[in-house]
Amino acid sequence: MRLDVVLPVYNEERDLARSVLKLRRFLQDRLARYHWRILIADNASSDATSEIGRILADQLDDVAYLRLEERGRGRALRQAWQASAADIVCYMDVDLSTGLEALLPLVAS
Repeated sequence: MRLDVVLPVYNEERDLARSVLKLRRFLQDRLARYHWRILIADNASSDATSEIGRILADQLDDVAYLRLEERGRGRALRQAWQASAADIVCYMDVDLSTGLEALLPLVAS
């Protein structure tokens, strides 16, 4: 099973790298049986978010970066999900405010 976890972001330069690395560790530890990917969907950030997202995607094989030139969480999610070849798609806020453990029953269902 393939899983895409989309992080829609807008001007998240302070939290992006930390959150991606934390989510990645969780996925490696808890969802190792899936072929997963973290997709950063940047909706027209004007700070260093795009640079950080590209660096993460370049350095980590299981992280991808998508840049949209128009703002909007819904637009970012729609584009990311429509382009996905994964069996399961979901998203999380970049601050990971929903506990990562909540991802397990969601994916299992």
